[in-house]
Amino acid sequence: MTTSTDGGGTWSKPVKLDDPTAPADRGDEFYPNVAVAPNGRVDVAWHDFRNDPIGPRQVGNFYRGERYWDVYYSSSNDAGATWSKNTRVTHTSIDGKEGATFNNIDTRGAIGLASTDASAYVAWSDTRATQGVGDAEDVYFTRIRYAAQPALGTASGHSGWVWASLGAAGTLAVGGVLLLLGVRGASGRRPGNQPAPAAVAVK
Repeated sequence: MTTSTDGGGTWSKPVKLDDPTAPADRGDEFYPNVAVAPNGRVDVAWHDFRNDPIGPRQVGNFYRGERYWDVYYSSSNDAGATWSKNTRVTHTSIDGKEGATFNNIDTRGAIGLASTDASAYVAWSDTRATQGVGDAEDVYFTRIRYAAQPALGTASGHSGWVWASLGAAGTLAVGGVLLLLGVRGASGRRPGNQPAPAAVAVK
């Protein structure tokens, strides 16, 4: 990441966003995307091969022989001077031998990324549901939350007692219906489980 504060006249020294690892353990990183929240937080997400169990094989300036990759994320609150520790977004590595990516066309592109003050929203193409049945891939989506989840009833401006009152009213309503059904059922039964006498038409 490199930044400019004078319209591109000068640029900062590049800063690596991926967590430092030994050169022999590193893999390629592809197709990053960047988004900025209204509060100035800078979010970046990218494809990363660091967890590939096959391991990278370096050919020239690139790594080859990679099959599995993940989506990783990092953020900065000081205009890119420092960055958070990387967050692994995918909990299951993406298998490049499934889906369309290495079979006919590379579907990877810049990660879908959008930012608000409360969250960073991330979307990517994933092969986990393919399981050898074709070239289909799905779009997966998640968020990195920065704001605490609002308590029940606070998001719409209602206080807790309103929700408690609604809950009590619902309980009373259900209880009343069950009581009514119980009374109706009991009125059609005679003591000793004897059937009620048949109605007689009077002329």
